[in-house]
Formats: sequence, C-alpha cells, structure tokens
Amino acid sequence: MLTKPLLNRFILFSLLIIVGSCAQIVNPTGGAKDDKPPVVTETKPDNQSTLFNKNKIIIRFDEFIQLNNPDDQIIISPPLGVKPTFVNKGKTLEISIKDSIQSNTTYTINFGNSIGDNKENNLLSGFSYVFSTGLTIDSNKVQGILQQAFNNKPEKDFTIGLYAASGFIDSFIYHKKPLYLTKTDDLGHFSIYNLPPDSFKLIAFKDDNKNLKYDKNEEFAYYSKSIRSTDTVKYLLRSYKPDPYKPGKIIDTFSIENNKVVIVAYKPYNFLLKELQQKALYVNHIKQTTGIDTFYAYTTDYAKDSLIRLSLSINDTTHALSVKNRSLLKSAKFSFSSSKQLDLGDSIRITFNAPLLRYDTSRILILKDSLKIKYKISQHSPFEMTIFSDWEEKSSYQFKLLDSAFTSVYDDFSTKNNQLYSTKTFKDYASLVLHVKLKHPNKHQYILQLTDVEEKNISYQYIVKKEQDITIQYVTPRVYQVKIIYDANNNGIWDNGDYARQIQPEKVTYHTDTISLKAYWDLEQSVLID
Repeated sequence: MLTKPLLNRFILFSLLIIVGSCAQIVNPTGGAKDDKPPVVTETKPDNQSTLFNKNKIIIRFDEFIQLNNPDDQIIISPPLGVKPTFVNKGKTLEISIKDSIQSNTTYTINFGNSIGDNKENNLLSGFSYVFSTGLTIDSNKVQGILQQAFNNKPEKDFTIGLYAASGFIDSFIYHKKPLYLTKTDDLGHFSIYNLPPDSFKLIAFKDDNKNLKYDKNEEFAYYSKSIRSTDTVKYLLRSYKPDPYKPGKIIDTFSIENNKVVIVAYKPYNFLLKELQQKALYVNHIKQTTGIDTFYAYTTDYAKDSLIRLSLSINDTTHALSVKNRSLLKSAKFSFSSSKQLDLGDSIRITFNAPLLRYDTSRILILKDSLKIKYKISQHSPFEMTIFSDWEEKSSYQFKLLDSAFTSVYDDFSTKNNQLYSTKTFKDYASLVLHVKLKHPNKHQYILQLTDVEEKNISYQYIVKKEQDITIQYVTPRVYQVKIIYDANNNGIWDNGDYARQIQPEKVTYHTDTISLKAYWDLEQSVLID
C-alpha cells in the first residue's frame, strides 16, 4: 500500500504525463491543395460590350493572379498597331489601349494560358474579352485542326491567321499581319470567334520571332481555297517546313582529293553526270533524309592542277561544272565496310569508299564449321555488292577476306579482313502478308512503308501502282505501323508543300491499326489505300 506522500507524488506524475500528451506540438496539416483557376468577378466595361470607346479595360478576379508570358500568349484580333499594356495589380488586371481602334469592328483579346493564380499558377485557359465599336458583336467563327503533314501529328502553339479574301495577293503573308489571329492548343485544334460574315484566306505558321506574321523560314500551312466564316466546316491544315533551296539547286562543288569531285545538291529527283574529256567517271550518290544529297564523282588520269570538266543534268536543268583537280592531296586509303548482322534470307552488304575495278572470288571465303560454302555475288554499282548464300538457322559463319580480294580503279588493294556472323532460328522471326487494295486504281503511285511506331526506322518500303500482295519473310518481331504516302509526282519520295506554286504537301495516311508481330507468327493483313 502506498503511503500518502507517495500517493500524492504518483498522482502529480500522472497529471504531468497527461498534460504533456495534450500539449504535444503537431505540424498543421493545412487545407486541400488549390487546383481551381482564378474566376473573373467583374469587367469594366462589361465583356461583350458594344459601342466601346474606352482606352482602359479592368478585369477583376476572385484571387491574386500572375501573368505568364503575356507577349507570347495574349493575341488580339484584329491586331492593333501598338500593343496594349497589361499590368497585374494583385486581383486586378488593367489593360491600357494605346492605339486607335476601328469603327464598327469586333475585337477579341484572347488570353491563352497567360492568367494563373498566384499560389499554384492554376491556369484560366480559354478566357477572352470581347468588345465592339459598333452596335453588334460579330458572332461567326472558323474552326479546324492543324497536323504535321509528314506524320499527321497535331501541331500545338502555331499561330492561325485570317486575311480578307477580297483583294488578297499571295505575297501579303510575308509583309502583312493577318486580320484575325489565334493559336492551336495541345491537340492542334483552333477556333477564331466573333468574326464578321465574310470570306477569308486561312494560314498557319510557327511564329518563331513573335512578330505575328509569316517569315519564309518558319513552318507553315495554308488552305488552298477561300473560306467563309458562315460555313460550319472544320478545316484541316497540314504544316510543313519550306524547302531551304529550290529542288535541284547545286549547293556546292569542290575537290578534296586527287581525281575526286564532291557535288552537293538539294532534292535531285533525277540526274545525269557526264565527264566531258573522254575519261572514266564513277558516281556514288548518297541520299539524305534532309534532301541535301551528295554526289562523289571519281575520275582517272587527270594531270596535275588540271580542271575536271563535268556536265550535270539535274531535275531537267543542265549545268557545266569545272573543278580544279587536287592532284597533290593524298587520297583516302582504299577500304570497305560490311554488314554487322546477318539474318536468314538476307545478304552480306559490302560498300567501298572508292570505285571497285575487280574482285577475286578465290580470296573471298565463307566458312561454316571450317568448311567452305558456296555463295553468289551481285555487284550493284562500283561502290556496292551483296553476297548471298543459303544460310542455315542457328549457325555460325566466318566471312574471310584475304589480302587483295578487292582492287580499286586506282590499283589500290584491300587488306585482309575477318568477320563472324551468327544466324537466328526460324522461330525467332515472323512473316507478314499485306493484301493491298486500291480505292482509286491508276490514279498515281503510292509509297508503302513498314515502320516502327516512332517512325525512327523504315524496315521495308515498296512502290505500289496496283493492287497486290506483299509477302515479307524473316521479319523481326515488334510492333509496326503501315504508312502510305500519296506520291503525286511519282518521284518515289515524300514532297512537302510549295506555297509559291500553290502545291500542298503530299498526303500521308496510316493503316488503321498497328501490326504486332510475335516470334514464329504468320500474319495476313488487308490494307486499303483510299
């Protein structure tokens, strides 16, 4: 039994523990995260005002705001010669108009994503202030979507512009600002509201320098015909990067080695290169996805510092070229490269850095289990050949090249080389049959490509002129997509637009679904080209 003094101490100690527990400090949890944008509570003059004659607009919000990139985000249609100033004063935005405004005109101030709350920057998207200097507010609109012409992906943050169709001249887009402007959203959609009932020319451009008009180096799109704001059509625009040069333009010619001329040209659809002094000529054409191609022209028997004279016909235009031979510059050592991987049904591809004169099959060996196997050689040009054999699955091969297996036109000899290849099993591959149908046969040819989903690699490409079945064996398993290019000029490549000649970029479509190929699968797929 506790004595009275001990009992008092026990009671006091218990009370201290209870009080300490009740007084424990805990961090405040706070309220729920603010995820709501600011709300407009008042505008002076009222939004949608008519007979507007003020030089200041005041917009009040229910919370403190901040402005985000107002010069980029805020667009005024029709544009004013002098931009208004936008001043943020806590919960109030003041707009001062510093330019005279036209009579009987509806103006729209589109704020884009410029207004956010001061705490979390929750954006007030899609807000616009509209006023008219006349008796009524114009109520027509133009809507549509902007896609990248080469892959049909939506283009965001492009400027959409309208010019009055009456009296329009094509060159206006280079030195005049559009009458009405807006920007595309993340999905490429655009809408221009409060338009008068009139006809317009519709364009789009990536306004890189923020001057609200199109500059020739910017990505661009245009609608071929005039449009009316009273129509209910949703317009499709397809953007493209304008050609930096006229197709077929010779960008540069030079010589960096003895008997070797380099010619750089833009989009040479067709070409013919001739040597004008009865000497041998070998041409290696290297194509680039940028359209800037390189021709390596190899000649023989030119004297020191003499001129190499060539005739180049490119895109139906003939050019006479004279390039000083760099006879004192040492030529690159004769070399070649071969495929890094060998698939069943495929060939070993060999490319040369100088024209090949001859090859010696006795010095080209393919060994399997140390035994020679038979092969076939196909020489496609003086710069390329392929070697094919009936490769067996799950096997190892030694590709052995002895010294002097290849000889160049300059009597240089290749050095020995040894490379190992291993093949996969049949079960590691898939096979695919594409049943290609044409909705409009004999219209023009099409380019059918089998690519990865990101379009980083083109695995297979075919020119299609009629309905046919395309059989592809030994396909690497992965997810593919079928891309179709409407090759309007039958040149075998995709061409972008040309505004000066009023030519739209060539149409691109995709097969509805991706094609998922798994190992040891056989798949047949119908593809309708419309």
